[in-house]
Amino acid sequence: MKIFFLLLVPLLQFAGDSIEKRIYQEIFQALFPTSQTLRVWTDSKERVDQIRYTGKPEVRFVPDPAKADILLVFNRTDIGGDRPVLIGRYSLLKVYGDRVVAGFYWKKGRPHLIFFEKGLKRYRILLPERFSKYLEKSR
Repeated sequence: MKIFFLLLVPLLQFAGDSIEKRIYQEIFQALFPTSQTLRVWTDSKERVDQIRYTGKPEVRFVPDPAKADILLVFNRTDIGGDRPVLIGRYSLLKVYGDRVVAGFYWKKGRPHLIFFEKGLKRYRILLPERFSKYLEKSR
């Protein structure tokens, strides 16, 4: 029985990573539909492999937030500049305010995806219709 659980845990981890990669790919395609390459800065180096995928746009991680097309923030509250932000925790919404274009985080084992109208308007991003059910119009 222990062997079964030892085999099951890595499979569940792989499935979770695969789902997360697909969700990030969908988010990036929705936000940057014409981009071939997307420069992403993140404060979570552990998540780089979870996020990296081989679809379009191709994701390239950059070490400098000023050179990124989008910031993927999970922990830090001190990132300045005027780049759009994708938050990995809902509590970061207050910190980054109108710069937040989307949020993707896990709560109680389920993925939560939200797009924020104010941030999308600020950066002139048109969200595809299929994501309208994830759009939050006020905050």
